[in-house]
Amino acid sequence: MAGLNKYLKQADKVKLGLAALRTQLEAARLDVEGAGGAVKITVAATGQLTALSLAPELLKQDPAQVAAAILATVNDAAQRAREHSEAEMRKLTAPVQLPGLK
Repeated sequence: MAGLNKYLKQADKVKLGLAALRTQLEAARLDVEGAGGAVKITVAATGQLTALSLAPELLKQDPAQVAAAILATVNDAAQRAREHSEAEMRKLTAPVQLPGLK
């Protein structure tokens, strides 16, 4: 029973930590630039795009090139947000030794 209580306490810690982490991730912002700085994106660590800025010279290019530059930068921002979230989650769960939680 002592082992079960230990796991329950650890699970409670993780639950409280997850709630705090969710709040932190919603507030965290990552700035990502692409196309040589012509595309600037701000993304929440949750993956939500919060700002987009395009340099005027980018808009003078072929629409397909503009779209490709935006898409590449959005994908990069989403990847960075995912990596940031996963790293923060690992920090939270690393000290906890619950069966089935890696």
